[in-house]
Amino acid sequence: FRFENWFAPPNATGRETGYYSVNTREGMPMTSHTFDGLQPFTTHYWRVRYRDKALAWSEVADERAVVTGPAPVGACCLPDGTVRQLRESECETAGGRFLGVGSADSECPEMVVLWREDFEGVALGPNTDETLAESIAWSAGAPEGWVNDRSMMPAGGVTEWRGWAIADKDWWVRASGDQSRGQFDRASGNVAVADPDEWHDAERPDGGAFDASLISAQVSLSGIAAGSGVLSFDSTWDPYDEMRATITVRYDGGEPMTIMEWTSRQGEESFHPKNANERVAVRIQNPEGAEQATFTFRLDRGDNDWFWAIDNLQLSGEVEGVTTGHER
Repeated sequence: FRFENWFAPPNATGRETGYYSVNTREGMPMTSHTFDGLQPFTTHYWRVRYRDKALAWSEVADERAVVTGPAPVGACCLPDGTVRQLRESECETAGGRFLGVGSADSECPEMVVLWREDFEGVALGPNTDETLAESIAWSAGAPEGWVNDRSMMPAGGVTEWRGWAIADKDWWVRASGDQSRGQFDRASGNVAVADPDEWHDAERPDGGAFDASLISAQVSLSGIAAGSGVLSFDSTWDPYDEMRATITVRYDGGEPMTIMEWTSRQGEESFHPKNANERVAVRIQNPEGAEQATFTFRLDRGDNDWFWAIDNLQLSGEVEGVTTGHER
């Protein structure tokens, strides 16, 4: 139980005394708990104690032992076309598709990689407003066929970060004083950066929030099955306040469809906690008959917040008409 004396939660008791009790464990099992990720064929030891509604703890129970059996693993079909034997939770974290406990690697469909982008083809120039001098530092450009749309950005701010930038990762980390940007170990060389925190460090005469989009070239979907496309990329994300990251896709020039949304406020359905170094996989829901896809990476509602950076983009999908095998 939890006691409060400064507001009345819904369905609370104790109004006559001014102390309101809420059962925070209602609907949750009190005599069992499920653990995920324990090592197989291993002896684990556990003890338990309880806390009552007066917040007093019981004595700790005697130690007990439990021996785990084989791990509940199965085939995890990963976006890059490889297959690994993983637990369901591990497969989900890796962005794969779990085929069930005991499933074989051969049950995964054959995958093909359609497209990759690592931003290394963008030529970088010297720093502009940032004080850390470097001749090969950043660019407001984009890969061939892409659009770096800064049209919604307010005036002012640090020039390099007024919208998306393609930047040398090491220079970006040093110019910003790191502040956890250096933990983005998956990335190297050129990375795509949206950094409201650094942009905010110079005068912005009209105020306004960070709002910028990085739009990909058209990508052919030829040869993959409908509904099988997966966009994967390396990401460092540090959320704050109202900052939001979205990815939308247009098929054959049609209306945009949101395939990923991350927000910064805990409790929101789309909240994504800080992760300095992760591989993200997003199913693009490619419809039957779609021939081309264009992706838009947008960061908006940013003020003096933190950042989002991406690298090593890849689009893959199941080979149309083939049900088993591995990446070709």
